[in-house]
Amino acid sequence: MFSKKVFATLLSLSVLMSSSTTSSMSLFRNQKLTPNQTTNENAYYKYGGPVDLSVANEEKIIEMLKREGEISKDATYEEAYDVFIKYMQESTKENEKQKPSKLERDLKAKQNQKVQKYKFDPRQPDTNPKEVNILTLLVDFKDYKHNNIKPDESDMYYQDYSHKHFEDMIFGDNGYEGPNGERFTSMKQYYKEQSGGSLNIKGKVAGWYTLSNDAAYYGAKKGSSNDARPRNAVAEALALAAKDPNINLADFDKTDRYDLDGDGNLNEPDGVIDHLMVLHAGVGEEAGGGSLGSNAIWSHRWNLGGMYKIPGTEYYAYDYTIEPEDGAAGVFAHEFGHDLGLPDEYDTGATRCNMKSIA
Repeated sequence: MFSKKVFATLLSLSVLMSSSTTSSMSLFRNQKLTPNQTTNENAYYKYGGPVDLSVANEEKIIEMLKREGEISKDATYEEAYDVFIKYMQESTKENEKQKPSKLERDLKAKQNQKVQKYKFDPRQPDTNPKEVNILTLLVDFKDYKHNNIKPDESDMYYQDYSHKHFEDMIFGDNGYEGPNGERFTSMKQYYKEQSGGSLNIKGKVAGWYTLSNDAAYYGAKKGSSNDARPRNAVAEALALAAKDPNINLADFDKTDRYDLDGDGNLNEPDGVIDHLMVLHAGVGEEAGGGSLGSNAIWSHRWNLGGMYKIPGTEYYAYDYTIEPEDGAAGVFAHEFGHDLGLPDEYDTGATRCNMKSIA
């Protein structure tokens, strides 16, 4: 495991890189401004992509594969595990084939240049804590609404997945209540502790908004893509949020995380939403998908394939994370870490020997 000091160092560098101007956006005027219809680019998963192996729940996925007839109900553990590994390899095949888009390469290069110029001494306290503001959107599907998870489908079952539930879990100063009355650490508390107090997480929870299609439209397999259209789900969520009178998008554009205008100042608005988290109704595919099964979306951090213009506004969106209704703070913190720039520190290949984290 990384020591807390090393984690804090990585986190500080990541936050530095993620700290609406016309000049900022002009660099990408010719980029595609709509999300890709399928997950067919930028699918490697060191910092993001459509499938994050690290959150896979082997037992729940095997149960899902048995329900869907991919594994015999009489299969031995070895037989079931072999099918599970094959399923994981198929799910990540697109990750191995595809390369980052030109836009992603350009943005990553700009970040790397900033890191190389930045001098950081982990022995010195950070006297200028960084604040990040996360726009958190809750979405239902046309055929599946929130609060329909069954008790036996999730270890994080609640009767009501309310705004307060997510506000406490993600942004709570005093943690959140577990399914059995336990007191758990919130994502905010986790990052505050791990960063030595140098990162303060704030945000707003909005929704539930209803997407225009059934869950399978976004989460079913399509060719070698594990989820057909997760980016479309995110884009629709943004379009619905833009119509919400209780949301001011300016509150979520405080930094120029990629230094789009090249002036070296990251602490200025750039017209792009800084941090976006979308939470969908139901269980994630990585935990068996509950009633949705393999039609559920797999939790991940990715981008919209281009600078996506939010309809009816002057704002764009690019990076996002997406997680399930029954997700715990650990899953949210993991994917948000990728959004900050933290890599997965383990072998991400799906084989019989390396499915466990070695971080």
